[in-house]
Order: sequence, then structure tokens, then C-alpha cells
Amino acid sequence: MKASSSRLAVLLSGLLFSVLSAIGFGVFALIGRLTGFFNILLLLVGIVPSVMLFSGLLTVCRKASDGENTVAADFFKAVGKHWPRFLFFGIVACLVTVCILFAVPYYFTLTGEDFSFGILTGIYILFACVMLMALLYAAFVSVCYDCRLRDALKNGFKLIVKNLPKTLLALLLLLAAGGGVYAALHFTDGAVRIILAALFALICPTALTYLLVLLFKDGTKRLLGEYLPVKIEKAPVVITTGNTEDDYIFIDGKMIKNPNKE
Repeated sequence: MKASSSRLAVLLSGLLFSVLSAIGFGVFALIGRLTGFFNILLLLVGIVPSVMLFSGLLTVCRKASDGENTVAADFFKAVGKHWPRFLFFGIVACLVTVCILFAVPYYFTLTGEDFSFGILTGIYILFACVMLMALLYAAFVSVCYDCRLRDALKNGFKLIVKNLPKTLLALLLLLAAGGGVYAALHFTDGAVRIILAALFALICPTALTYLLVLLFKDGTKRLLGEYLPVKIEKAPVVITTGNTEDDYIFIDGKMIKNPNKE
């Protein structure tokens, strides 16, 4: 019963992620239509809210993979808890995607004139791929461990190498989905473009749900390891003293205000 309810939670969370992400992209597409500023740059801003919703999907998949009881409501709880950090991840992911879609084709067209532009194109592609995968793993770390942002990012880069086969598989799926979206939007127009964009807005998040289930199938510890630093909150130190006369007292060689005088 527990396993079946967890699977149902993963399916419902995947559906929520797909539908809400599609709505987010649709809002920016509508803004573009109404303002006359409809282009792919505005549409890509939809990546930011989509990444914020991603924290909910990640949390549900993580709990299900570790055998914990989880429900679809955990999706919204996780989004509310992790939205500041995932807002940052979303902005970075959006900028990296813009780099891929614009800088890479531009420099690639210049390769025929100067081969050094081909090298620059390769550097751009490598940088973008590493950044996207580091962000993906940093997102994993953020929902699995209570750690600082810099620790999540640092371990995100480490996990690229630690899980290289899964990293390459995830990267291929992400690039295939991104390439499909780019082709659909770049080589079509009118109603066909709108229909294809709506389909990809639903299909890509669903594919990402499948990817998470695949990556997490062996559990969190198998994927991320146990070496990650955990931030431990220190309990406040309560100082007691029988001195009720002096305004200041010495504790461990330090002069502090007498708590009995406060």
C-alpha cells in the first residue's frame, strides 16, 4: 500500500509539474502576443518558474526512492520551502539556455571563416553542459541535505564525475528535449508553432519526471553518497550565574553582560 501510494504521488507530482510548467510558459507566450514582443527570449523566461516547481517534483521522487511515505501535497510544501534557492537555479539555467540557443549557433556560423570560432563553439557547449548538469545535481543536493548554496554547487560539480554514466544519459535527454523545442520554434510559424510549443511544454516535464525516477531508482545515498556536508544548527548557549551584583562577568576569559542584570 505504501509503495503504491508513493508511485501515485510521483505520477501526480509529475502531472502537476508538467501542467504548471506549461501554464508558466503559456503566460509568457501570452504576454508576448499581447505586447507584440513575442520571441523565444521571452518564452525562455518560463524556465525560471518551471525550475522553482522542479523542487517539488524532486522532493517527491527522492522520498519515494528512499522508501519514505510521500503524497502529492509534499510537492507544494517543497516548492514553498525551497523557492528562494531554486529561483537562483532557474535564473542561471535560463541564462545558460540563452547562451546555448544564441551564442553557439552564432559562433558556429563563423567557423567557416576562422577555425578558432569552432574551438570557441566547443568551449561554449562544454561550459553550458557542465553548468546544466551541475545545477541539476545541486538541486538534488538542496532537497536531500540541509547545506549552504555554495556547498550544493560545489558538490554538484563533484557529482558530475562521480555519476558520469548517469550524467551523460541525463545530458543526452536534456539536449534532445531542448533541441526538439528549438527546432519546433525556429522552423515553424503560426498555429503549428503554437501547437508544437504546447506539446513540448507538456512532454518535456514528463520526460524529466521519468529521468528523475531513473536517476533515483537506487536511492539517494547511492546517487549522491554520504560525504556531503550537513549544516547543523547550534543550540543557543544559556548562561546562568549566581552573581546578581556586577553588571559584567567573566566566562571562559571573556567579559559578557550579566544575564541577571538584563
